[in-house]
Amino acid sequence: MKNRTFIVDAMLGGIARKLRMLGHDTTYKSDMDDDIILKTAEMEGRVLVTMDAELYNRAQKAGIPAVRPIGQSQAEQLLHIADMVCLGELRVDSARSRCAVCNGVLYRCDTSPDTAVLQRACMDCSKRYWHGSHIDNLQREIDAALLGKGDP
Repeated sequence: MKNRTFIVDAMLGGIARKLRMLGHDTTYKSDMDDDIILKTAEMEGRVLVTMDAELYNRAQKAGIPAVRPIGQSQAEQLLHIADMVCLGELRVDSARSRCAVCNGVLYRCDTSPDTAVLQRACMDCSKRYWHGSHIDNLQREIDAALLGKGDP
């Protein structure tokens, strides 16, 4: 999978978290002004992900790569984003995932004393992660959406 950097507008916080789980550096703040979003995308070479038609059009006019995801579910929207920017196969890989909360880089840390589950922690906010059902569920949703994509 190609690694891309994204900036996501306020309407798509769930997509931002999932892009981070998939290992993509994704800027997201729910209160970020449209002008700041465009300036950040341009300066940092980020792909804008937005549902806002006006913001999308402004990005296009400025030559900033942008995607307006389509699909009923977030998994379908992720597949559309992947198609539009040529990400390749969407696979959740805990070794590449980023912090879903702050976008920080995760590092491998000791297993929890309560379990033998390998954990990762964020270098920025110290939030801890482990391979739980949420990871498997996201991959199942993506795989199901991919299967449904081939239906007539």
